[in-house]
Amino acid sequence: LVYDPGERFRALSAGETATDTIAYRVSDPHGATAGGLVTVTITGVNAAPTAADDALRIDQNTVATLALTANDGDDDRADRLAIAAIDGRDVAPGATVTLASGARVTVIGADAIR
Repeated sequence: LVYDPGERFRALSAGETATDTIAYRVSDPHGATAGGLVTVTITGVNAAPTAADDALRIDQNTVATLALTANDGDDDRADRLAIAAIDGRDVAPGATVTLASGARVTVIGADAIR
């Protein structure tokens, strides 16, 4: 017996569990049969999030806000994505990073910048 959970349990968060059952029957050469049940416990693992590229077009006098994680995802349904770094620098809400261009980027929440 080979069990492959496929995609059905992909949304489990790390440590979350689900069960699946397999009913089976065995028989002997004389026609006697018996049934059994296999219970499979599937434990979720942390799946890496995916980050999709974003684009923003503004004029030189505009300050814009961008929800960076709006088009990103994580298979773990309980995980909420947060901005962790800007240009390789670790950040938290409220942090401001000055880019090589001189522009400033401020993290205004866990998932947006200005």
